[in-house]
Amino acid sequence: MNAPQEFVGIGEKRTPGFAVFDMDAVSIPIPFDRFSITIRGGIQNILNKEYRNHLSTIRGNITSEPGRNFFLSIGVAV
Repeated sequence: MNAPQEFVGIGEKRTPGFAVFDMDAVSIPIPFDRFSITIRGGIQNILNKEYRNHLSTIRGNITSEPGRNFFLSIGVAV
């Protein structure tokens, strides 16, 4: 959750506040011979909210952040 950016410099654009919701899950470590793996997956920006981070600009051109994302990762511990 971010509040709106009210204090802007000359030539900057104001950006509204926003809230996004993420969800993820992580497995317990799965042991193998000399190492273990952990599996993690989830969804970012579940509601597919269009939002902008104030400092994510290129010379004042404010672009939206990514929409809904799914991810899966595998971690290995030795």
